[in-house]
Order: sequence, then structure tokens, then C-alpha cells
Amino acid sequence: MGKQEKFASAKVPAWGGDAPGDSAQARQRLSEAAFRVLADRGVARTFMAEVARAAGVSRPTLYNYYPTKESLVFGALGLEVEPWLRRLHRRMKRFESPQERLVEGTVFAIRGLPKTQVLRFIAEPDYIGLLATGDPGLKRTLAFTLQSLQPVLELAPQLREQEWQMAEVCYRTIVSHVQIPLGQERETARVRTLLHQTLVPAVGLPVLRR
Repeated sequence: MGKQEKFASAKVPAWGGDAPGDSAQARQRLSEAAFRVLADRGVARTFMAEVARAAGVSRPTLYNYYPTKESLVFGALGLEVEPWLRRLHRRMKRFESPQERLVEGTVFAIRGLPKTQVLRFIAEPDYIGLLATGDPGLKRTLAFTLQSLQPVLELAPQLREQEWQMAEVCYRTIVSHVQIPLGQERETARVRTLLHQTLVPAVGLPVLRR
């Protein structure tokens, strides 16, 4: 066997020769690899084999931590959740009524999600297709939406009795509006008015007199 053949048959060390210390570190590094692939290629073209290669592991190792593509994608999305929630909550807490927090948070999401690296995919058809394959995906997405709504619930704790329904209504509203991007400022103002008239009563809040 020649030198070239020996080189070609040599195995690449798992994890690039730098194995994680525990399962939490392993999950983090796999999520980071998935994040890079997802940001570059989108949901439809993110494949388990490609993420495994990016992380320097075998596919069985990847499946051990993330058994489905949906769970892997959501692991990647989770890396962007905390910074997004901080920005969103800062915006919402500028307002003093639960109605305004709900509407302004929704407008912020409609305008801001398409500008994120990977969270933008939660409002795109390829990701929604993943949710249709199993309830856990929808539950995780609605849990994220529920986190987003905490500033509203702080001022309207009575809504906690139906918080999951509220989260689903808001998620579906955001998805539908992201599919039709907002243009000029007057279009944003029109959507803001529409949300006050439709989304506010849909979650169980009285409509503000404007």
C-alpha cells in the first residue's frame, strides 16, 4: 500500500481529537455545529450527516444526542433564544398595558425574526413541516413563544389559565404575518391597528379604546 492509500484510509479522530468533557458539552458542540449548517443552508438542506461531519463525529454519535432532525434543529435554534428574548422583553416592557405589550411584542417579532441567523426559520414553511411530524416539536416551539409572552402575563396573570392556547394563537399570527413582509411604516401602523382589533381579544384581553 502506497503513502497516498495509507493517508486516505487513516481515520479522522472523533470530535477533531478534542472530545467534550461530558454530555452537556457534547450537546452544546453538536448544537453549535447544527447552528452553522442551519444558518448557511436552511432547514430543508440541513442533513444529519452534514452536521455530524461539521462536528467531527459519526452519525450514530449524533443520533445518540439528537435522535431526530427536528430535535437537532431545535437545539440549534435554542442558541439564539436567550439574546432574542432579552431584546424582545426590553421592547415590550416599555409599555404599561398588557394589550400594548402583546401588540408591540408581536410587531417586534414580525419585523425582527427575519433578521436573525436561525430563529427566522420558525416562521418558514420548511420548519412548520417538521412540526407536522410530531407533537413534541410543536410543544417546544410553543414553549418558546410562551417565554416571549411573559411580560404580557406579568400584567395579566389571569391569562395563565389559557397560556398554551394564547401561545399558539400568537405563534400562528406571527407566522402568517412573516409570510407577508412589512414594507413602509404605514403598513406597520396598519398591522399594529389590526392586531389591537383581532389578536388582543383573541387571547382574552379587552380591546383598548384608541
